[in-house]
Amino acid sequence: MVLDDKQRAHDIVGYLAGQYKRGWKAFVVAEQIHAAEKNNVTKISKELCTIISYTCLTTCVIALSNITDQRDYKQESIHLNYLFDYASGMPSAFPRLPKGSTIKEIVDGYRKLYGQYEPTVKKVNDQRNQVLAHVDKKLLNNPRLHMDNPITEDELRNIFAFLHTVIYAFASYLNSNDNIPTFDSKMSRKLRNDFSLMIS
Repeated sequence: MVLDDKQRAHDIVGYLAGQYKRGWKAFVVAEQIHAAEKNNVTKISKELCTIISYTCLTTCVIALSNITDQRDYKQESIHLNYLFDYASGMPSAFPRLPKGSTIKEIVDGYRKLYGQYEPTVKKVNDQRNQVLAHVDKKLLNNPRLHMDNPITEDELRNIFAFLHTVIYAFASYLNSNDNIPTFDSKMSRKLRNDFSLMIS
């Protein structure tokens, strides 16, 4: 099936929004686990905290690496730069731009901002490539390779904030943003409240 330009744009944004939602939910839970352990307020075992935290952070990093994949998009990967390239080449697929704006101006602006997150993007993709997708042989000589330059919670929180801005901006430029997965602050609060009930 060949998609028209607007449907393809919708599906690209929808895929990225879905990855964002999955990754952000996982990050929120991992963040709550860490806070509970730090403040010694959790009633669940340390072993359970560890596996929940590891699973959530793995999900978070995989989702982020899917969105920020540094490989060439021609390798059939849907990621943020692919969205930028598609929007630049198919401006008619994004008809609801802010008044007086052009898709080129918007894309160029977001590309520039995205460049500020290059160190975090590299860390994310290194984690995916060296530890999660497979176990890199370099770990034999340096078992702490993936720990030497860890991704901090602040770095994750900041790149998620940027990605939320970009992805949902492009969703608003679509002809229709029906069925685009959303995840807002109310949902984050509910997730945190649910977690508090679970450990109390």
